[in-house]
Amino acid sequence: NIGFVNNGSITTSDTGSGNYIWITAVEATTPGRSSNDTKRTMYFYNDENGKITLGGTKDMFTRVWTNSSGVAGGFSITNKGSIILGGQQQTGITFTDGIKYNLAEILLDKPITISGKKSAGIYFNAYAKLEGGETRPISTSINESILKVDITGEENSGLYFNYTGADVFNVKKYILNATGDRAKNNALVYVQDGTVTLAAADENKINITGGEKNTAIY
Repeated sequence: NIGFVNNGSITTSDTGSGNYIWITAVEATTPGRSSNDTKRTMYFYNDENGKITLGGTKDMFTRVWTNSSGVAGGFSITNKGSIILGGQQQTGITFTDGIKYNLAEILLDKPITISGKKSAGIYFNAYAKLEGGETRPISTSINESILKVDITGEENSGLYFNYTGADVFNVKKYILNATGDRAKNNALVYVQDGTVTLAAADENKINITGGEKNTAIY
């Protein structure tokens, strides 16, 4: 497997643009190695002391390239620390068009916080299986994804779905918040295209507290 564990501080400049924190490796056989390279899991673990702050324009925390179809190893993203989107037109997590991520694991034990403007916590431009239950070829079983986003800025989306396929996004675990006087014109769930099912469990929450013209589901 290939991964990164962050227990420090990672930032992008307020004056920068188009910067990335993590891009998953493309699953391909490394020259001189066996074809098992394609079964590796790509992972990012932001631990309790990890702080990631994006300050520029069109910056991105994670772009997932890895192909988790078939026998590939998929990806895992865990946040137990701080991930802040503080600039404009930023994205927390997004994917690669044309790939189905059947071995997806997104564990936001602590939320992605959007304090900036016109950004998205998670942009689903491809299908990701969120209910878990699959088994990686050379690793453990996959957990249900936990999607948590806190919005305190303006004109943002917590979960943004834009997928034209027939697959259904089953969101089993989520807490989405828009809070504070600065929270204006946000959508906690924005479905431009696709079919999304939000589980109705007691622990799942969509909260709007304060602010102006915020929408739970658009």
